[in-house]
Amino acid sequence: MLLVVNVLLGWDSEANGKAGAEATGEVWTSEHRDIYAAALAADGITDTQGMLTLFAGGTTGTRATVTDWAAVVQRVERPYSPAMFADLPDFSFSVANWLDGNERCPLTGWSTDSCYDADSFFFTGLTGWLVAGLNSSHFLPQARSAWSVYHTLALDTAARCKELDTAFAGLEGSDDVRATLVKRCELEALMFEGVAQHYQQDAWSSGHMWQRWGSADIQDWVGQPIDFARSLLVGSLAGFVHGTESRPLCAPAPEVLFSTGDSSMLVAGMGDMHLGELAGSSPVQAGLLNTCVMGSLDEVIAALPGRLGGVSGGRTHPGASCFNQRVTNGALRASMMVADQWKSAIALRYFARYKIDWSGIDLASVTEAERDELSSRARLDMVRWANAVSAARFSPANPDTGTNLADGKLLHDDGSSSELTMLGMRPNGAYESRIRSLATYDPSVAAVMGRQDVLGEQASAAKRLRYGLYEAYPDYWCAQDLAGEIQRAAERCRDPHLPGDTRTAHCQVCAGLGTFNRREGYGPDQPGEVDAVCDAFTDTFSARRLYLPPGLAPGALTSAKKVEAWCRAGCATRLSMVTVNAADASVNGDAVLTDYFNMLQAKLIAWNSRSSYYYSIG
Repeated sequence: MLLVVNVLLGWDSEANGKAGAEATGEVWTSEHRDIYAAALAADGITDTQGMLTLFAGGTTGTRATVTDWAAVVQRVERPYSPAMFADLPDFSFSVANWLDGNERCPLTGWSTDSCYDADSFFFTGLTGWLVAGLNSSHFLPQARSAWSVYHTLALDTAARCKELDTAFAGLEGSDDVRATLVKRCELEALMFEGVAQHYQQDAWSSGHMWQRWGSADIQDWVGQPIDFARSLLVGSLAGFVHGTESRPLCAPAPEVLFSTGDSSMLVAGMGDMHLGELAGSSPVQAGLLNTCVMGSLDEVIAALPGRLGGVSGGRTHPGASCFNQRVTNGALRASMMVADQWKSAIALRYFARYKIDWSGIDLASVTEAERDELSSRARLDMVRWANAVSAARFSPANPDTGTNLADGKLLHDDGSSSELTMLGMRPNGAYESRIRSLATYDPSVAAVMGRQDVLGEQASAAKRLRYGLYEAYPDYWCAQDLAGEIQRAAERCRDPHLPGDTRTAHCQVCAGLGTFNRREGYGPDQPGEVDAVCDAFTDTFSARRLYLPPGLAPGALTSAKKVEAWCRAGCATRLSMVTVNAADASVNGDAVLTDYFNMLQAKLIAWNSRSSYYYSIG
């Protein structure tokens, strides 16, 4: 008999059969997305598909954002929808990892195939850390901490969005870019909440209402090369208990019941691939899921300034009661095919004889003898576990209505207990504390803003968020040498030695960053001025601003288009060397403007009256 690893994805997730880098080019469709989309709609936000512009380096075909503007080679468009991020933990380690296009493994020393199972993701077996070895965070109780990490990140991001909106409200004049930047910030908050929603939703799939073995932290697994195979085996055996569309625990059956943990009531349960049946077949489970999902989302929507149009329903998250549910001992017996004595004998014989398919798994450094030894250990541990679950029904201490087996404990009649382990790994509650410090998760808002020192993968992820979602971080970029970044991007935009696509990408970098620094007017303290986005932040690194006199670019309808025209023209190279600061009395504004118009006149002759390039930086 051949063991093929069962899919461990809570509810249903789909990326057209793709994984790894290929999956980041898809808008994921699934039960996870459906649940989150319905919740967003209830709060007035439509799950509309859009395109996210990223600036990438490397070779053609890359989807990874740069972490240095000078490294930009091309602009790439990535499809997304707000609700799809409820699927993200099944495809990427973090939002930053998704922005990186899944093109590198955030686990030090491991290949992308080992990370994401790119060669055999759906239906043919799971051979990656993400969806097998480190999947324990999708199961209770670890899902509780995973939800908490990302829900907190969403709330902290929402608070930043409100601060941005308040700061922009104090600026003079109107500017189309300000609302856009706040919307980008709100989108990022909804991305993080989508990830939180994934773990909250998993907690209400019956296949996840038990402590699968293992840790979400690779450090708890790795010591020898064989440990990668060990993690995959533990994941595969957990997948057997998890069930499938047609087999418990996920498939509905009379024995699949769970306790909410808050009362003695038992509820009929179901899981992955059965969302469409949930409201009709298990209305109590559907109601509890909805209460937790909406409470979590409403807290985030209430914290946002509302530029995306959402309105909170006023609900709050119930807290611990959203994670106390566990399947019963009887349900676990049904999942293991040991619900009665006759089935128990067949099941134990099956577990004792199955063979493990190692094909497609990169175990070059593991000998055949080591694989055989691990396979024997796995068979023995699975028989022990199934035997314990089966025999427990004869003990009054382990009634069918109890939930101790779901927490990995076999109770004895004398009041003592034994922990049920698998290949040396304990039930996941033993490792729950690791979740809050996982290096593979997205870093805190303070880390992304540069206010908290982080190292290694967290530092890398902070950069990817700042660059990939740069429009959500004007407060960060305004505190850097923004004028210098704009000037350097403009020079690359006009560099004839660069390929055309690369020049175009740098023109758009220049335009994007330039909208933060753009003032409409002729210079400091001149009539008709519209404040720059960066004027909202008092601790900016440089007071230099990009001055675009009104009326000189009638064909440019947006701030970005106006700035991009300046980036392409390069008519103010000399002026860009002058710091123009409204508070600096030593700067002669008239002299600056005289230089400006002299240069414009020269350009006007050279460009045959192409007035769309009449700009200045100060």
